[in-house]
Amino acid sequence: MFHYKKLFSNSLQFSGVNKEECEQKGGKWIQYRGRGLCVFEKGDFRILNLTPHDLNIYDPEGEKQLLSIPRSGLTVRAKEQTLPATPLTITVERLEERKTPFGGKPYIRRVKAPLVSIPVVKKTYGKPYIQEAPDIDIEELVIKGAKANAVITSILTLKPMKEAMLTHPDVRVLAPDTGPESAVRDSSGRIIGVKRLQE
Repeated sequence: MFHYKKLFSNSLQFSGVNKEECEQKGGKWIQYRGRGLCVFEKGDFRILNLTPHDLNIYDPEGEKQLLSIPRSGLTVRAKEQTLPATPLTITVERLEERKTPFGGKPYIRRVKAPLVSIPVVKKTYGKPYIQEAPDIDIEELVIKGAKANAVITSILTLKPMKEAMLTHPDVRVLAPDTGPESAVRDSSGRIIGVKRLQE
């Protein structure tokens, strides 16, 4: 038998989310499969944040924090497939002495020689899964567990999550826009929030 309680217990310890922290950040602590889960709730609107970070939303100027969407305690990942691609070979031009046949005078010619060959791979991302509990059905978690109107995920898992939620077009799947026009940074240059989301 599959032990959800044990898996969720480990995931909550791993992510550091607990009921008190969730509620302090304005989240709602709900029960799913016998364990707690943090969701953002305003009225009857719910957002499930499946990234490992709280998501701070700022005004268009990036000066005032409008709201914070707490992390749920679970992180979505996508199955990764790695395929080999053509290596990146860096060549340099050098001079090389060549001897002529039959004992003639040697001559110098320019040749291109490989300096280093850097391996290259192509990565594709497939079906999404919950990192802390891979056997959990994501669609069930979003629809029945969290009863979410929107899901926040990373940019890498945005497309796989959208495909997983195709049968539920009423649930928006979004990711933080961390591009230069949206990211809000502190004095050390670390991203502390965003001005907008992307789909």
